[in-house]
Amino acid sequence: MARDESEISAIAEDLYSLMPRDFIARRNERAKALEKPLAAAVRALTKPTPAAWLVNQVSRHHREELDIAIALGTDLQHAQGNADRVSIQRLSKQHREVVRKLAARARELGAEAAVSTSAPVLDEVAQTFSAAMSDAAAAAAVRSGILIRSLQSTGLEPVDLEGSLALPDLVGAIAVRSAPSATWASATADRRAAAERQRVAEESLDQRQKSGREQSREQKRKQTQAQSREQTRERERERALAELQRRLARVQESVERASRQLTEIDDAREQKTAQLDAARDELAHLHRQIDAL
Repeated sequence: MARDESEISAIAEDLYSLMPRDFIARRNERAKALEKPLAAAVRALTKPTPAAWLVNQVSRHHREELDIAIALGTDLQHAQGNADRVSIQRLSKQHREVVRKLAARARELGAEAAVSTSAPVLDEVAQTFSAAMSDAAAAAAVRSGILIRSLQSTGLEPVDLEGSLALPDLVGAIAVRSAPSATWASATADRRAAAERQRVAEESLDQRQKSGREQSREQKRKQTQAQSREQTRERERERALAELQRRLARVQESVERASRQLTEIDDAREQKTAQLDAARDELAHLHRQIDAL
């Protein structure tokens, strides 16, 4: 990097680490001490928006968390490229959690510096971190710490970085200087290995749950079949009982009819007996009259 580029890069890193309220005054002060055209380049540096300032401070004060988030984004892109449904589901959940955590870090830094952390500003912050996790160039821009506006990602196309950086031509060099260390890379490898173990464990759990669901379905199927057989037997018993009840009703009706007929016969017999007794009495009376004559 040329001497002028190195100097302006250092000035930019200093200016974008300041409180927003101090930016203009310090920028003009630094420019006065420089010769043209370097002074003009410093005066051209733009004050960051509240969202961009918050992202810059997270990049400075929570670099390890930011780098882990970016590595997680790379893992998610890899899983999406391989259509790994299980990993996509797991990493997408982690992605949302990490973005929320980084936005919370930004809110804390904003509260300390009395910088706006309204809902719209924090939405821009979250969108910027999400963009950094989905695009390598956006990740380098966020790592640079010299954003002047927030970033957005559609998830389908590269992130538009135009007008987002104070020194777009130097962001690559700044990103290299602030790239993750070997220690962080080792920690990231450990994290990925742990994530892989977690994925395997989740797949094993999924298999056990699937097996359990299949066993549950088989047990339920057997229970349903047993219930169906019992219901069939119950319907057969009900039909048999109904047939017996109908036969009983017919027998009872026959008995009642025969009983009525027997009663009628008894009544007729009693009547005939009475008539016979009366005839006998009359015959005896006639015999007595004949004897008298």
